[in-house]
Amino acid sequence: MVCLCLAAFCQAQTTLDSVLAALPKLAPEAQVMLINARFYAISSADFEQGKVLGERALTIARNNKLRLLEAKTLKNLGVNYYLLGKYELALGYYQQALDYFEALSDEAGKASVLNEMAIYYSRFQEQEKAVQYTVAAEQAALKARDSSLLATALDNRGIIAMQHNEWPQAQELFLRVFSIRQAIGDSIGLGYVLNNLASVASDAGNTRLAIDLIEQSTQIRAKMGDKQGMAVNYCNIGEAYLAANNYKEAKTYFEKSLAIASSINFLDLWQYDLEMLAKCEQQGGNFKEALHWLNLSNTLKDSLFNSNRSRQIAEMQTKYETTRKEKDLIREQLRVRSRNFWLLALIGLLLLSIAVGYVLIKRQREKQAQLQREAQLQEELLRAEMYNGLQEERLRISRDLHDNLGAELTLIGSELTRQVQRTGDQTQQNALKNIVDNTRTAMQQLRETIWAIQTQDAPLQELLTKISEFAGKNTQVEVNINCKPDLESLILSPGILLNLYRIAQEGITNAIKHAAADAVHILFDLQGLELRMVLYDDGRGFQINTQQAMGYGLQNMRQRAVEIGGTCNISSIPDTGTSITILVPLRTP
Repeated sequence: MVCLCLAAFCQAQTTLDSVLAALPKLAPEAQVMLINARFYAISSADFEQGKVLGERALTIARNNKLRLLEAKTLKNLGVNYYLLGKYELALGYYQQALDYFEALSDEAGKASVLNEMAIYYSRFQEQEKAVQYTVAAEQAALKARDSSLLATALDNRGIIAMQHNEWPQAQELFLRVFSIRQAIGDSIGLGYVLNNLASVASDAGNTRLAIDLIEQSTQIRAKMGDKQGMAVNYCNIGEAYLAANNYKEAKTYFEKSLAIASSINFLDLWQYDLEMLAKCEQQGGNFKEALHWLNLSNTLKDSLFNSNRSRQIAEMQTKYETTRKEKDLIREQLRVRSRNFWLLALIGLLLLSIAVGYVLIKRQREKQAQLQREAQLQEELLRAEMYNGLQEERLRISRDLHDNLGAELTLIGSELTRQVQRTGDQTQQNALKNIVDNTRTAMQQLRETIWAIQTQDAPLQELLTKISEFAGKNTQVEVNINCKPDLESLILSPGILLNLYRIAQEGITNAIKHAAADAVHILFDLQGLELRMVLYDDGRGFQINTQQAMGYGLQNMRQRAVEIGGTCNISSIPDTGTSITILVPLRTP
């Protein structure tokens, strides 16, 4: 471990040296971008150096009116000052950064600051505000479609749940975060969530698992040169041993944490390590040593949390919230004025449109052909613009399906419909109508396939919407879909979305055509690191191991589950109903 720490320090020093060497050669904007890009690595190794470089970047950004970069620098400096124990400065920087991001309508920036403010208020036991900022961060991350920031918000929500001893909820949230961090390859985030999962394991009495998880996190942070993270991890291992009443091993790790925390001036952790060392000595019966560590801890704690600083922080917070309320009031007044203006403008435009429409009606017959040609051209232009943002290969496939196969099916359907109207033979009419219905079904399946091809990674909510739309077209059976709101934002790949949709289609169709069911229930939840979809009905059921079962399309369901790396379990009781359970593993590296 000593060699590992030395390698980590050298890596951090190399990062700092490379940044300092590169800055004089860069333009002002590039300097600020480089400092922010390397800020975490530099600051986690040396808070004071991080502060110096951060203030340098802030000055450059302000002098050159680089507002977005100024906001990002303010947020990073806020984190740095928070870890230095300068809480009033940290809060001030957070508040300025949040104002800038809101003015720039930057949802990702807002989410990043709101996550840090949630941690800030949680630190000072203001749980109501911590929850408020966590929820706001989650909403902003969803708007920005940023999986990393969403994972951070969920992680903070899990930490708050831990503080309220809501361990099952905390574990569920941390597992979701773990899945997201793995999927996007976020090493920094994995280091944090492994620690949080370790806390859950420690509370459950599984000290060995807790330590293993923290050691995995430590390896990740050591490779990154994250001295701050390593200090936190050593402290967490010490807590795990202390919870298991092994104060000797706990003391060793608290001393390691203290050495790093004091070297980088991580005052908050420094004070906590001293307090934990006092507990270790007390548990071992060394009361003189315990008193020594406790006195050091209290001295440092007094410097961090004296009454004057607490008053300054409270005054700053009150002043900021008052200013925000005033700004919100002004914005609301401007919004009302703007709404009234546009309402009057809309009424005027409507009256003008009526007058123009009255004149145009007289010329409608002469220009009808011209208008049709213009409308057709406009439709083609809009279609081209819509496809412009898609990747080239998806564009080619979806365009070929739509323009060629879709057009042919439409022509076939139209021609068959005309033949139905022309023929007088009832038998022939019925046969043609069946073909028309099959053609329409094929068109619908083609549209769903195109949807899957064009769709990139999307939230579970999109699948719920598609199933609801399909269920709404089949009124013979009641379909109920249940899913926790916090699971609807889970990001899934197009292949999983399409195959789960097809399985749900097959289950609903079977319940209607074969089971004579009155209701179908579809449930989505998490089972460990797997997404579970359960479909069950109250129909007549059937014997699983019969030839009839194959007619229900169950083999297709199993095959679709296998294609997305999942499993399909089917159970049925005659005269009772059928249950289908699909388990799909969430993506891991």
